[in-house]
Amino acid sequence: MQKSINEILVLQKIVRERLNSLTILRNNCINKQTRVLATETIISESEYNPKIIDKKIVELQKFLLETDQMIKTSNAITKIEVIVDVDNLLAAIE
Repeated sequence: MQKSINEILVLQKIVRERLNSLTILRNNCINKQTRVLATETIISESEYNPKIIDKKIVELQKFLLETDQMIKTSNAITKIEVIVDVDNLLAAIE
């Protein structure tokens, strides 16, 4: 499936937000506690399997890495017409 660079950049933004959400979820999933009032005991358990969350996080990170590499490769071979004189633009002030 081919996507435009603009579409990939938007998708990367969405994936980064999802990645942040999953990271927070992974860090908090161990902290689910149930308090039994009759016996004054606290039961701690995972709401989600941290291994599954880690697997999804790695998958999203690989996507970001691969798309960044593809965009950089595309940018390295794509030429654009510069409408200013770069030498004059970067010249010292006289």
